[in-house]
Amino acid sequence: MKFFKFDMDLGMHVTHFDSNFFITPFAQLEAEAKISLFTLRENGGIGFHKAIVPQLLVVLAGEGYVRNDIDDFVQLSKGEAVLWEAGEWHETKSDNGLIALVIESINLNNNQILLEAKYGIQH
Repeated sequence: MKFFKFDMDLGMHVTHFDSNFFITPFAQLEAEAKISLFTLRENGGIGFHKAIVPQLLVVLAGEGYVRNDIDDFVQLSKGEAVLWEAGEWHETKSDNGLIALVIESINLNNNQILLEAKYGIQH
């Protein structure tokens, strides 16, 4: 399990072409990928299961807890992400709800996650 952090303060402010926004690259994939939006309501959870392919869970709103088969639950909040490797057992739960973007790809690895390369591992 590897953790990442993202928020506007870490993004690059773009002003060219009369723009005014912040960009924070997440990942650069070279293989087919599945991208899903997960919504956990109050007391929601994603049961303990094995990742078939590497998975990056990016918390967009709310907070929850994640674990693998080795580590205890770790809190994850808006602006943070976690990567599970293929074959890694993991679980996600939330007391008050969370919304997360999940990226799954057979070739998703540390070298393709731009958050880690640019900002370093958090936690």
